[in-house]
Amino acid sequence: MREYLTFDFRAENFQGLQFLALVLAGMTCFAADRLFRAGSSVSRQQVASAMFFALLPFAFVVGTNNNYWRVAPSAAFFFVLSGFSLIGGSNWIQSSWRHLLPMALSSLVMTIVIVEHGMEHPYRDPTPLTSSSIPVKMGPAGANILLSPNFAAYLEALRQVSSKAGFQANTPVIDLTGHYPGSLYAIGAKPVGDAWLIGGSAGSDKLAAVNLDSRFSCPEFVRVLGLD
Repeated sequence: MREYLTFDFRAENFQGLQFLALVLAGMTCFAADRLFRAGSSVSRQQVASAMFFALLPFAFVVGTNNNYWRVAPSAAFFFVLSGFSLIGGSNWIQSSWRHLLPMALSSLVMTIVIVEHGMEHPYRDPTPLTSSSIPVKMGPAGANILLSPNFAAYLEALRQVSSKAGFQANTPVIDLTGHYPGSLYAIGAKPVGDAWLIGGSAGSDKLAAVNLDSRFSCPEFVRVLGLD
């Protein structure tokens, strides 16, 4: 648990945390409203709703096996709702929706910036998504998908190696590489257990063993692999 609550101060990893600014803006407006407006009130329901929405992104990350602060912004929509819950007081005038406009525009701009950054730096891909222009067929009867030149070259090399080794479509294969979970589908193999057995992480070996043991008995495992 401790490793998931610590910070890795690389800006690209925690860019989405800027959505917390909307929660802070809501808290600031809430405090100012209570301090400077006589007779103003914010219901307990509003405060409870704001706290509930603010905590939902962190409930979302439980079980992801990643840094919680890094993954929580994937559900940043609830940060926005938290800020709205605090600012949208029940005693506002009819045109009070205009006060919410800056927050709405800010969340939209932040979303555009984060999406653009994600397209320029996609997960586990050293090249931008705009470079994914090479059509690659996924399996003998699969559809074409657009890949970057490095991934297209990798799959082509994988197909050549498997073809020279006498590989045939629908042959059972266990992927122990720990990378590129779509590789088996690209060459037309039949995954044994899962399409991709995660490797290189703490406990990944035990997870792979449990995964295979829960699906096959020893005789069945031999039969699936064609070793009988």
